Amino acid sequence: MPALTGTNIISDTERLNTWLDSWLDEAETRKYGISVRVKDPTGALAVYVPLNLVRDQTGDSPVAFAARMLYRPTGTALGLPQQIRVTWLLQGMRDTCDTSDMPDQFPHPTQPGATVKKTDSNAYDLWCQDTNNWVTTEGVIHRYYDDWYLTGLSVREDDGLKVGVIFENPNYDGRNPDYAASLWKLADVLEDTFLAGRRDLSVDEIARRFAITSNATSTERWGIPLGATEVRTFTFPDQSGLATIPMTYTKQILNDEFMSGATPLVESPTLLFVREERYRAIGLDTASVIEAGVSTATKGVYASNSLTINLDPTKVTEQVLAGLNWAPYRYDADAQAWEAYPIGDYWEHMDAVFDRVFQEQYSDDRPEINAGRTLLAQSSISPFSTAPARLLKSQASLLVLGIRPPMRPWRRKLSGASLRVGSSGIWPRPVSSRSLPEMLYSPGTLCGATFKCTGAQQARK
Repeated sequence: MPALTGTNIISDTERLNTWLDSWLDEAETRKYGISVRVKDPTGALAVYVPLNLVRDQTGDSPVAFAARMLYRPTGTALGLPQQIRVTWLLQGMRDTCDTSDMPDQFPHPTQPGATVKKTDSNAYDLWCQDTNNWVTTEGVIHRYYDDWYLTGLSVREDDGLKVGVIFENPNYDGRNPDYAASLWKLADVLEDTFLAGRRDLSVDEIARRFAITSNATSTERWGIPLGATEVRTFTFPDQSGLATIPMTYTKQILNDEFMSGATPLVESPTLLFVREERYRAIGLDTASVIEAGVSTATKGVYASNSLTINLDPTKVTEQVLAGLNWAPYRYDADAQAWEAYPIGDYWEHMDAVFDRVFQEQYSDDRPEINAGRTLLAQSSISPFSTAPARLLKSQASLLVLGIRPPMRPWRRKLSGASLRVGSSGIWPRPVSSRSLPEMLYSPGTLCGATFKCTGAQQARK
């Protein structure tokens, strides 16, 4: 279990509950919804780990329950063997008499003028005759165990998590007031580099290039001007640190960088998140590195009740997972706080923004052509909101663990002779490369019969 630093694990002078509170790091267990209780006078612990429903990828039918347990061993072992049970807890409403504020003397409930002393033998009965002294609470009223079968098991050793939060400098004179143009370009390039396995582009290297104090060259910054962006980096020991980003650090950045007193500096700022997770993992399906003693394995099923998971570094190598996503925010004047911009509302907001931007930039083109450009720009919003991730380094070949933003597939669809969007109409002529702002397309990817590459194409270093 995760323990607070500088504490003794047991003390003969402490009551068991106080003893538990003295060393258990509840801030860590709460991240996983884990609850720990003292089970008996020997100091044995009962750990309640929530079960999450697992659904079949085909048909969405419920097929299993999954639980995630956190260990922070201080040595090479996890302690004594542990028993695992599936426990169902039935919650209900309970009415109980609250005697916590019973005074030393109170009026008799049925005898006017008489009083009852707290020391009287029937004081508690008389106190509880008054329904005003009863409270209704919700709690566990019954629990029972259930049989279960182990159908899957995985063990993950976290070796560190690095997160970078990139945002536009609201005080930069050349900032596009309509949308985060620098972030759009940066996200597009990072998709091709950071997510594609460029190991020289770590989170720290991205911060070096795009921090407000950066002295990187224009080539290293892919043409994004110095001072246009800022980067904050955060380091965590394990994956649970991701939960603190939106709850703590995002709020700090928005309040520190995008507020002037009580006035927001930007209507809807966007934050771009990059992350690297380093870990080693093993599961029941990895039979070559699971030691089962005399047990025999057939398709991940072991015959006996003995199973040893071996995280030998020579057999289970470190993996690196890279992630990239962004999130827009808006300021709630009534609550005087920043909030996540619902993607549907943001989509409509950017529809109006891009419609105006393209009409101003391409005033000579027909309205349906600009409508196509708006649709193309909008199509790039949602994919980067789903936190795409890629496994960059493993003991095997490159594996895709998440969804890569389908920005280029959308562009390819628009590069044909026509495009149909619902029933709104057909664009009968090709959309040329000049139809797209520079940050919305990648020169070299669209080069072909329809798109002609120009001097805008640059090598991405």
